[in-house]
This record gives sequence, C-alpha cells and structure tokens, in this order.
Amino acid sequence: MDKVLLEVDKLSIWYETKKYIVKDSKLSISENEIIALVGVNGAGKTTLINTLVGIHSKYSLGEFIFRNEKLEFDDESFKMNRIAVFSQDESFRYWNFVEYMKFIFETYNIPLDSKYIDYLIDGFSFRKYINYMKKDLSMGNKRNFH
Repeated sequence: MDKVLLEVDKLSIWYETKKYIVKDSKLSISENEIIALVGVNGAGKTTLINTLVGIHSKYSLGEFIFRNEKLEFDDESFKMNRIAVFSQDESFRYWNFVEYMKFIFETYNIPLDSKYIDYLIDGFSFRKYINYMKKDLSMGNKRNFH
C-alpha cells in the first residue's frame, strides 16, 4: 500500500464567518494516487486548492499529516513542498457580465440583442451572477463570463 502523501482531518474553509465552503471534512491523498475535484461552479474546488497551497487563509483544521508525518499546517518543510499553478485570465476583472456583453457586441459591430443575452445568461445558469464583478466570481463562473 502506498504511503499517505497528504491527510487533513476536520478541515473547515470559509469566506464569511459561519458561511462554510467546507465544514469538518477529511481529505486523504496517497502517493501515486490520481484524484479529481468535481463539482458545480462555485462549489469551492479552487478555494480548497488555494487553502492547501497557502493562498486562502480562512480555515481551521484538526490533524495534518504530510508524507506520513504529523505537522503543523504552517510547518516550513510542508511550505517548501507546496506547488501552485495559475492560468487565470484577469482581463475585465472590474466589469460585470452585462458590461462585458455590451463591450463584445460593440467590438464586433453586432446589434445589441437583449433576448440573445438572456438566452446566454439562462443557458449558463448565470442569472444570479450578472451584477457581480468578474473578480468576485468563482473560477468556473469566470470561465462562463467569457
């Protein structure tokens, strides 16, 4: 059996107090194991990764094991082994969806068609996010933004 690469017990992650993205969860990854994080847009997949690599700081956890050794999450040996890859497009981060769509229509000299925009918004289940700035959306919803 492969050794435990990473194990986190009683992990809770939040943005606002008492509004948990993850609550009292356990994560266990063995060496040579391939895993996938699957969930709907906004479910917290990227936030979980950002927490584990040390970017997101609103979390609590119980036991933390790295390479079969109990450590503190802020332990230097663990920090030195963290890796993060970012491939986010940060264009238009202060625009909301409606502003962005108007820009696209104007750029390509397409007559503004509110019925078509509504069709896109509903097709991507994006209605509740149309007034959010791009910077405030989850990674998955940022992709829908484009």
